[in-house]
Parts: sequence; C-alpha cells; structure tokens
Amino acid sequence: MILKHAPTVKHRFRSRAGVEKFWREVKDVGARKGHRKPAEERYALGLYLLARATYDLIDYPVIADQGEAPDFLIREGDGPTIGLEVTRATKPALQRAMTLSERSNGDSAIDLSDGGWLPGEREKIWLSRVHAATEQKIELLPSYRRASRHDLLIYDDSPTLGVDRKVVLAETRKWICKKRPRSPLLGKVSIIISLDVIYDVDGECRTLPFLDLESPERFPDLGSRVEFAAQKAVRDELHRSGSR
Repeated sequence: MILKHAPTVKHRFRSRAGVEKFWREVKDVGARKGHRKPAEERYALGLYLLARATYDLIDYPVIADQGEAPDFLIREGDGPTIGLEVTRATKPALQRAMTLSERSNGDSAIDLSDGGWLPGEREKIWLSRVHAATEQKIELLPSYRRASRHDLLIYDDSPTLGVDRKVVLAETRKWICKKRPRSPLLGKVSIIISLDVIYDVDGECRTLPFLDLESPERFPDLGSRVEFAAQKAVRDELHRSGSR
C-alpha cells in the first residue's frame, strides 16, 4: 500500500536559538480533546530538537519538511535526508480512557491497575506499549517517502509511574536489535519519557534531560520541570473553559 502524501511545511533552524524559539512556539499544546496531529508532531519535534541542541548533538542548518509518511524529512548540515516518524506509545482504548478522564476530572492520568501492582507489572505494560508502537511503524517504513533511513520518535504521553527506566530501556534495546536484520530502513529509535528524550535507544542510548530555557544557568532542574508542568496544566484548563 502506497500512502498518500500531504503538502509539506518547512521548518528551518540555523542555530540553537532558532530551535529554542521553535520550542517556545509549539510547547503549549492544548487539552487532549483540542489536539491536532500536526500540532502534536511539532511538539514532539520541538522537544526532540531542543534536547539534541542543548547537548550539542545537531549539525546546522537543519531543514525539517513536515508532511505525511514519515511525519518529517530532516536534513542536518551537509548530511543525508533522514525520515523522522513520531508515534504515541499508547493504544486507542487507553487514549480514549485518558481523554474521558481529562474531560471529567481535568487530568488525563489514569490508574492502570485496580488491585495494586505486582512486581514487574509496570515494566511489562510500558514495554508492551513501546514495542507495539515501534512494530507498527517498522512495517510501514517501505511505503514512506524516500530517505536514507527512517528514525522513530516514540512519544510516551501516558507514562506509568514507578517504571524502572534501566530495566525497560535494556529490554527495549535488546528487542530493537533483534528487529534490525529485517528492517534495513530503520534508523535511530528515540523515546520521549515525560519531558526527557532517550536518544538512540539501541545505540548511544543517551538520556537528555529536559532543560528549563528560562533559567539563566541553563541546566536540567527538577523544579523547572514541575513549574513547566504546572503552567501547562493551567493553560489546558483555560483552553477547556474557553471551548465550553
């Protein structure tokens, strides 16, 4: 099956300052019921590029063509064109439950266990979501717009609290390595967990913590992360109130 391609939108970045400006423009994604796929893709791209720019993992200039299949075609510096596909690590039923929770309670968080957690249960749920999202995209890679490789950005927007990151990342690393022989187009696989970016899971596997752009010191800070999350919750509530 050949996927239809929508008109592309070009995003250009000549420096870290340009990436930071883009992040400020896209970070205020509204309430879940007001989300649009292109806006969510730009949010994920902004966070992904911000993390890489913060830790000097980008070659400028960067041109990102936003379209369909994959979501972005990206060229950095004099390098080749690389596809970047953004996908959520949640299932439709879970998405519907999160949306219902947000509409009813003002919070998309839900409890995935009614009777308490068994040892390793959180990790199994997390792995099943991430692996399913990755598997689905791997099958579609041959039908995507042409690129030297296709990177995947898995957006875990419903994290299960208490997951042992070392355990799930080690298991995901082994799982991806097993998939590569039959997926020659598969490039780097990265995962957004909360506001952190886990870059190149089965390669360098670097954790790029969220950076508060308003902090003069410009270093990862838990207080800044909490403040940003709180501000976003207020904006989402204002968005909901205005749409009623």
